[in-house]
Amino acid sequence: MNMKLDDGSPLRILVAVDFSDCCEHAMETAIELFKYCPIKLFLLHVVDERFVSECIQHSISSEADIKKRLFKDAKKRLHAMVNKKQLSVFSLHKIVCQGVPYKEINRQAEKYDVDIIIMGSCGMT
Repeated sequence: MNMKLDDGSPLRILVAVDFSDCCEHAMETAIELFKYCPIKLFLLHVVDERFVSECIQHSISSEADIKKRLFKDAKKRLHAMVNKKQLSVFSLHKIVCQGVPYKEINRQAEKYDVDIIIMGSCGMT
């Protein structure tokens, strides 16, 4: 398979990452499918604003502290995933944002003009 867009540019693939086993499997499948294609890979993790609200409601910590910890953890886990899956061979963009996952996946896909969205079929996304 040697897929390119008509203008010769790489396929722009967004992978929604929630760090579940299903997510990892979806990413592995995507890499296998497109390993011989020029691709630009966007790894997206969405910090679910509903989860943040629940933490605040249960007085776990301040909103700023909760967000800081969740963003820091997500960035660390994305970095580990890139290393574990040897994804640095691809043109790669790691994105961590906050919102409602399905809405942010669509918003980021439009923002980065992606051609394909890949996600696991279980987990939180």
